Amino acid sequence: MSQSAIIHARIDLATKEATERVLSALGLTPSEVIRLFYRQIAMRGEFPLELRVPNALTAETLERAD
Repeated sequence: MSQSAIIHARIDLATKEATERVLSALGLTPSEVIRLFYRQIAMRGEFPLELRVPNALTAETLERAD
């Protein structure tokens, strides 16, 4: 049996609950999604999502939403 490691992360409750509702509808657990995400990073050798710095209007909108 292969060794395993534990990852701890903190996230706000509202985000956690909303995300877990979506994952449940997809038939996935948070642990499965984290494993998939890590495997994608390892396989690609890069972050698997495109990240961008938001423009001023988007940044302001996000700030007001928080």
